[in-house]
Amino acid sequence: MSTPGNDLGIQKKDLSLIEEQARADATAAGMDDDATQYHIRLAIDHARDYNDLFDALSTRAEAGSVRPQAPVIDRGHKEELRVNLQMPERYNGTTDFAAWLRRYENTANAAGWTSATKASRLGMYLTDEFYEMWDQYAPKQTFEEDGRIMLQMLARRPADALLDNFHDLRWAPGTNVGTFLARARRMLTEYNKKLTDDKKLSNASLDQMILNKLIALAPASAKAELRRRQPTRISLAGPGR
Repeated sequence: MSTPGNDLGIQKKDLSLIEEQARADATAAGMDDDATQYHIRLAIDHARDYNDLFDALSTRAEAGSVRPQAPVIDRGHKEELRVNLQMPERYNGTTDFAAWLRRYENTANAAGWTSATKASRLGMYLTDEFYEMWDQYAPKQTFEEDGRIMLQMLARRPADALLDNFHDLRWAPGTNVGTFLARARRMLTEYNKKLTDDKKLSNASLDQMILNKLIALAPASAKAELRRRQPTRISLAGPGR
């Protein structure tokens, strides 16, 4: 069954198909029930807005006020005509939030999202406590304001919470040793920044914590090699050393 079209070369969206696709996307992204429903609701609302625009353009075209070969489409709806880009993985606290937020913004900009769209969809890419934080405190009107609020709130996270992120770090299949070491180092560096000067850890202590974590989590084949080499610095634990 085809969707209604007109001489402008655009078609109305089938809301049932939009809902089905949004649900599939949410499932593929591993969203929980609340985030899934929010994602579906946003997709359907946006599709309805698009259909309203379609109806308005069709009416104007029939009245002769719009030339079929040059349709005027609202900038806020241009993203519906773009190819979907790969958004960053949902933020779970294991990476630097400022860096993650920049990637989210850059990808959203490339997709043509407006500031309001980036703000309203930010929650779909946050997990657990971070989603709750956004849902509770972000006004969801402009991305700039929401990003500023989230950055401020995460900057106030206690040192213990940052250390928990390090302890929760796991070795995923196909993990690159260099990537793992960089991620672990970033987590402990953020933790160390929160400590008072008299409690800050030395670089040697940070390296030892990271190496212990690497040896504990690495696959059996890698563990044997690491124990044999007994590296004392992160640079000695990397690939090809």
